[in-house]
Amino acid sequence: MAANTPADGGADVRDASVPQAYDLAHPGKLSPAEAKRLGYLHADLAKRLEMSLAGLLRDYVEVAAGDLSEVRWSGLVASLPSPCAVFMFEAPPLKGTGLLRMDPGLTFALVDRLFGGKGESEDLGRDLTPIEQRVVGKFVDAVLAEVQVVWNPVCGCRISATGLASSPDLIETSRVDESIIEVGYKLQTGPLSGNFSIAYPHHMFEPAIRALGPTPKANVEQPIAEGSAGMVKTLSLPVTVRLTPTWVDIKHLVDLAVGDVLLLDNRVSEDVEVLVGKKPVMAGRPGSHGGRLAVKITRFSEEGG
Repeated sequence: MAANTPADGGADVRDASVPQAYDLAHPGKLSPAEAKRLGYLHADLAKRLEMSLAGLLRDYVEVAAGDLSEVRWSGLVASLPSPCAVFMFEAPPLKGTGLLRMDPGLTFALVDRLFGGKGESEDLGRDLTPIEQRVVGKFVDAVLAEVQVVWNPVCGCRISATGLASSPDLIETSRVDESIIEVGYKLQTGPLSGNFSIAYPHHMFEPAIRALGPTPKANVEQPIAEGSAGMVKTLSLPVTVRLTPTWVDIKHLVDLAVGDVLLLDNRVSEDVEVLVGKKPVMAGRPGSHGGRLAVKITRFSEEGG
């Protein structure tokens, strides 16, 4: 009797039934579509962090989102150094505890920067002092505030830090088999550079992840799902005001000192360009509002509007 071989010479279709290997350390509860939507959300979070952290660190900040991964709670805790800097957070009405963990080098670099240094400090191999904890807490609060902004449209959560674990032994270990969704970020500003990550228990954010999904077929006539529409409204774009370039000869430029005044070619009564991203789309009149510098929009440009 001849063997049943596919006419095209390919592999026997029965190979499709061969059991696939399952990585117990990486549960894989997210579908590819869910992972992609979460990737978009956290890419937006990175852009928001660049703006909010620039004010805190008083410098230009770059934040890059890394790959999303799924791990066991036990695996995450086992990977932590000792001492460590892991901030726990809650997000009611979602139930559970998330983690924001920071590389030790980044933690002490932030301490140095926020105390007025350049942020060149390295891992000192010790716990944070109470004063240092409060200083680093400002960074953590700024990050979690933006995390709340990107999740709010789909779950209306209120995210806040609840404590600091300086050792893996201080992190709850009763949930060793729990699935964790973790997203890493790389922060760079001047000499200060380091990594941090945000870890969400899958059961905690599962309702929010479902809300990120596409509109059900029964509502396919709706142009945008309610959750997606809310997310779009919270997306942020850089807005820049550009003055008319002013020419200064090299001699005057070299002689400039703190306290000197540069005369600009823009008059107070003249409009300035307002750029969204890198594209000029509006014009406005410079002034102040509520004690801050401001621009009053006077018209949209023909090219950008």
